Amino acid sequence: MFRKLLIPALILAVAVPVIAQNRPIRQHVQKTVRQALKQRRQRTAKQLGLTQDQRSALKALRQSNLSQRQALRQEVQQKAAALRALRQSSNPNPTDLGNAMLALQQSRQRAQQMREQMMQNFKNSLTADQLRIFEERQALRAKRRGK
Repeated sequence: MFRKLLIPALILAVAVPVIAQNRPIRQHVQKTVRQALKQRRQRTAKQLGLTQDQRSALKALRQSNLSQRQALRQEVQQKAAALRALRQSSNPNPTDLGNAMLALQQSRQRAQQMREQMMQNFKNSLTADQLRIFEERQALRAKRRGK
């Protein structure tokens, strides 16, 4: 009898505080990712010894194409949702499915090109020593990831 009451009581003891937080998990994850990216940018700026002018230029660079990145992100999400819907249909048209896959791939390629262009602009703003340090850090990071 005691065990029958103990398990539901423990479940409630854990569930109530979780529900009381009233914060969707997705928002929490997004906030955590934003914080991690901000910390990484700060750590990189410190390790490279960026001047205040370079930091300002980097911030302006990020802000300059923010609306383009957001629009492209939304476009990729919409195309991915459309592709998922086609795949989940009972009898998808192969032509529509292929076109949806190609459209999604093209959007992702545009996003990759945008990231590469932004990285190149960032590298162009660095001095020779800063660029050497940055590339060493990138190589180390790639090695840790197994690339």
